Amino acid sequence: MGYRIYKNGKGKGLFYGVGFGVFYTNWDYEGQSEPVNSILLLPNASIGKRWIWDNGLTFAPFIGPAWEIGKVEANDGTIKSWEDGSKSDGGFEPNIGFSLGYMF
Repeated sequence: MGYRIYKNGKGKGLFYGVGFGVFYTNWDYEGQSEPVNSILLLPNASIGKRWIWDNGLTFAPFIGPAWEIGKVEANDGTIKSWEDGSKSDGGFEPNIGFSLGYMF
């Protein structure tokens, strides 16, 4: 879920945005008989630019900061780690992406 404010007010061009995500995740940790279930919150901000073509197709790349609130932790205190060595224990992360859409 997010909200964007367009600098020229016409739904195109430069925009600033804020958003909020809620993620439910489970992890099949080998040290437990049941999966670890967690809810993570992800507030974020962004700046980007939206282009609109004559046929209504839109493209909007964006970048900004995001904060993960929560962690994926087993009963024994082990925190889920990923292949790159990062852990799912909250903190700052980048908010980079793009959206494709159609305006009519």
